[in-house]
Amino acid sequence: MPEITKAVVPLAGMATRHLPLSKAVPKEFLPLGDKPLLHYILEEVSASGVKEVIFVVNANKKIIEDYFRRSLVLEKIL
Repeated sequence: MPEITKAVVPLAGMATRHLPLSKAVPKEFLPLGDKPLLHYILEEVSASGVKEVIFVVNANKKIIEDYFRRSLVLEKIL
């Protein structure tokens, strides 16, 4: 059986069941314990040996892209 190297994670929903909270915070960042849900997803994917993760995001969820984008200014401060 071939090794799975890529995972597709659909994050494009409107989260209408979580309104009004989801208007301010994407459902992927809602906390479960001490971490956002997205961290649990990434931990599971990583533990399974997947090397590349593809997120399918809604155009209105730029915050997810920004979350993973490097911030050189912040890195320099830290």
